[in-house]
Amino acid sequence: MAPFSTAVPRPAQAAGPTRAPGGLIAGRDPSPKDAAVSDETPRVRRVYEPAEPSDGTRVLVDRLWPRGVSKERAAVDVWLKEITPSTELRDWYHQNPEERYDGFTERYRTELADPAHRAAVGELLNLLDQGTVTLITAVKEIDRSQIPVLVEHLHHLRHGPGKHENPS
Repeated sequence: MAPFSTAVPRPAQAAGPTRAPGGLIAGRDPSPKDAAVSDETPRVRRVYEPAEPSDGTRVLVDRLWPRGVSKERAAVDVWLKEITPSTELRDWYHQNPEERYDGFTERYRTELADPAHRAAVGELLNLLDQGTVTLITAVKEIDRSQIPVLVEHLHHLRHGPGKHENPS
C-alpha cells in the first residue's frame, strides 16, 4: 500500500475488500451496480454509528484515531490521515471555530492542492471509482468540519468544469 495511507484490517466476520498495490480493490469485477454508484458523492457517517454492509469501503478521514473506538468496532478499511487538515490548521481553527470557519475552509482547500494531500485525494478518487465509499469521522459537527470541504473538492474533481484529471 502507498505510504500515505494506513490499512486497518477488519475482523474476520466483517472482512473488507483486498487491496492491490496503489490502494485499488483487487479481486472484484466491476458490476453494473458499481458503475451506477461510482458517480455518487461519498457517504458520510460518524465512527460511533455501527457499520452497515451498504457502507462499501469505509475510509477514516480524521488525523487522530477516535477515542474509545476499537479497530474492530470502527470497521475501517483505509485510514487516510494525509487527507486531513494539517495540525497547524486544525489548532488555529479550534481556537475560535465560530469566527474562523470561512478562513478554515479556504486554507484547507489550499492544503488539498499540496503534494501529500493530492496523493491521498488520488487514492480516495480511485476508491470512489471502484464503488461506494463512506467517509468515517469522529467530529460532532460534521457541517462545520473539513468533511464538507473535502466532499465538495472531490465533487469538483470528478464533475467540475472540464472534469479534472486524477491528481495523483
